[in-house]
Amino acid sequence: MIVRDGTPFSLVVPFPTGRPDTVAWAVRDGAGVIGNGTITPAADAVSTAIQVSSALNTLDVGAFFEPRDVEWSYTLGGVPTNGEARYIVEARLPAGISPDGVRAKLAASPVDLPDGDISLVRAFLIFRDRVTSDVLDAAYDGALADIAIRDAVEAIAAKALLPTMPIRIASAEESGTNKFKRQAIDWEVVGASLDDLINQGFSAVIEGFDPTTDFGTIFLLATPATDAITGA
Repeated sequence: MIVRDGTPFSLVVPFPTGRPDTVAWAVRDGAGVIGNGTITPAADAVSTAIQVSSALNTLDVGAFFEPRDVEWSYTLGGVPTNGEARYIVEARLPAGISPDGVRAKLAASPVDLPDGDISLVRAFLIFRDRVTSDVLDAAYDGALADIAIRDAVEAIAAKALLPTMPIRIASAEESGTNKFKRQAIDWEVVGASLDDLINQGFSAVIEGFDPTTDFGTIFLLATPATDAITGA
């Protein structure tokens, strides 16, 4: 699960065997406990929600991501019950890079591809590593270069998700009286369009960039000169 910097997080704790009097919880980062508390569930509650405030999901200056662990416990009938969940707090990125942009490139809905499954920071750091931070910082212009950078980073994030898309996107959906069936999606064609966006982003940042002679897209596939099976 991915949570954006400065955004609250909610975790539901179910009560499958009955309601406890109190639920204790704590939130940890890499250094230790940064927040804790107790919850008194309502008399008829079958679950309760741990609310992690936005203040506990705020990154240190210069950090792009940090882990958080939510731990909870309660005792019912003398039997202790506990659990935990991990999520990652990710920084907000420049140039308008967003989960919606990734979904648009994959023709996916928030139901098919929720924000928490899209690692924008990973894609951004991959792009920045290829072009270097100094070159990237100098490339932002508030205009076309920013659009190319945004599209390239979103395309890198989309390309990482591409292998999972055939099982994420249903071929048919039904809601009440509304039904529709999607046409078959050629994911190789989608992948090629993502490669184009990635290369366009490199071209906008690196003067004279040529994907055929430079390092190309980070996901470039090449056909071997000799077939590994036949030897031809």
